Amino acid sequence: MPTAPASAVARAAESGSIETKPVDGSARMREPSGESPIKASATASRPLLEPHIGLFQRLPPNIAATGLQQSYQKGQSIARRGERCDALLLITEGSVALTTKSVSGEVVDLGQLDAGSFFGELGVLGSGAHILDARAASDTTVLTIPKGQMRKVLKEDPDINRLVRSAYRDRLQSIVLKTSNLFSTLHDRVGRRLLKTFKPVRAKPGTRLVQEGGEAPGLFLVLVGSLRVTAKGKDGSDVELATLGHGEFFGEISLLRSRPCCADVTAINFCQLLHLAPADFHAFAEQRPSFKAGLDKEARARERENQQKLG
Repeated sequence: MPTAPASAVARAAESGSIETKPVDGSARMREPSGESPIKASATASRPLLEPHIGLFQRLPPNIAATGLQQSYQKGQSIARRGERCDALLLITEGSVALTTKSVSGEVVDLGQLDAGSFFGELGVLGSGAHILDARAASDTTVLTIPKGQMRKVLKEDPDINRLVRSAYRDRLQSIVLKTSNLFSTLHDRVGRRLLKTFKPVRAKPGTRLVQEGGEAPGLFLVLVGSLRVTAKGKDGSDVELATLGHGEFFGEISLLRSRPCCADVTAINFCQLLHLAPADFHAFAEQRPSFKAGLDKEARARERENQQKLG
């Protein structure tokens, strides 16, 4: 089974079991001149998911012409959280409401996208699943562009590449800040600054990101997928301590206690995560006592639960 303990995260990336990419570093594409063939929307701007108008205008004619057009009635589901995401979805008419769920299971409103906007870029840039639910807010038509075709466009057109990656970054930040308890003690601006120090990580099924007895690899935040937490019991057998999913985090105990990891954390399926290196974690935690205190409270609760399960 592939492992990625401690500083081995980088080595695992080289082997292919874990893939990392920077979160930030892309500017928005300049709007091309001329009228868009897509119906423009006059709705007010939304703070969470700003529409990225202009993609349709830049697509090669053969891509736009061969994409699959699908129509949805108001209220109909377009994409569901957890489903495989292997295409970019461009809204050509109508509007789409986006939601997801917090760690506690509450529905989180992520705003509405109108004609000219797109979603599904997380699937195009990686091999993951939808991390949000998309539903037609009105009668809507969507142009579906398969991942293979879209990746070719991204490779050949730097402007579209920057546009899609900018949307990836913005949407990722909005979802994480709204759904994870990790940022509950932080002001939105501070949370966004911290988030820029994380790096996206993709892990294949069976990848061990944290190894019991190994050095602390950093703090991980789960975006997509599920991970199993296990530790050795008194009789030497593996004891399952928890299953982690979207919005949950791990790795804080060894970082806060400055000791080896107390459990294995292994990907059950394909996972997308965010990773904060130990040095970056300690630098931020020392400057933000409330953040560190919140994590310490979570760590103590987990330690008590683990002790009860391990006996």
